[in-house]
Amino acid sequence: MATLIGSVPNAVFAAVAASSLDRKISFAQWMIFAVPVTIILLVILYFMLTKWLFKVDDAEKISSDFAKKALHDLGPMSREEKLTGSVFLLVSLLWIFGGLIPDSIHVSDTVIAILGAVLLFLIPSTKHKGGLLVWDDMSQLPWGILLLFGGGLSLAAAFEDSGLTKWFGGMLSIVKPLPLILIVIVITTGILFLTEVMSNTAVSNMLMPISIGFAAAISKDPFIIMGIVALSSTCAFMLPISTPPNAAVFSSDELEMKDMVKAGFILNIFAIIVISLFAYFWLPIAFGI
Repeated sequence: MATLIGSVPNAVFAAVAASSLDRKISFAQWMIFAVPVTIILLVILYFMLTKWLFKVDDAEKISSDFAKKALHDLGPMSREEKLTGSVFLLVSLLWIFGGLIPDSIHVSDTVIAILGAVLLFLIPSTKHKGGLLVWDDMSQLPWGILLLFGGGLSLAAAFEDSGLTKWFGGMLSIVKPLPLILIVIVITTGILFLTEVMSNTAVSNMLMPISIGFAAAISKDPFIIMGIVALSSTCAFMLPISTPPNAAVFSSDELEMKDMVKAGFILNIFAIIVISLFAYFWLPIAFGI
């Protein structure tokens, strides 16, 4: 949620904004908007789980010895690990502070990502022939997600070119007289619960182009609606099927379904409040709308 690469909906937001609206979202811009939301939700999550729903007594706290042992078992960092970490740090810094680079150099977030990948291929490894990254590693990439992401961009372009975006906007224009804050809350609530039963990638790909037409129909900047889609579709807390991390936690057999649904529902309510307030008050400031 906090960065453009942290979740697919964030990347969909930036890509659709660039392709359909010709507006660039930098890595730093998104972080200025989303990091405060992430921090607040993390704080709420901590107190909600450990102080309210599942109180953790001092006697039940897990000793830190297991973490120290696991760290010790890893041993010192290898040359390859240090080099990979250095490339990652370089790419992260360029993403965050890329806005300081003169426009004449034409360094976009995409160019920075490609630069990082090329460096990993070029820097030689002492463990195997070739670079830190070899072509065989490409087979482990989630190509299905990448194709779905690309398909979503094609869908957004088709919506725009066919006039479907404007048609949806006209259909939804009946809500224009309503206060914007009410519209924001309703959209946030609907998307957040929709993503409980649908992939966040599918939700964002489906709703991001529609949100452009909807924003035009209510005479608001599309970034407000698109930002809601991006953040809300990332928040899936109630069900094991909602997102892979939920499934991983539930598979531990330490959690009953009713516990996950209860905690997830309450966190959803907090997320609706936080996202709605930030989309209404902070998003226009963060993106200079």
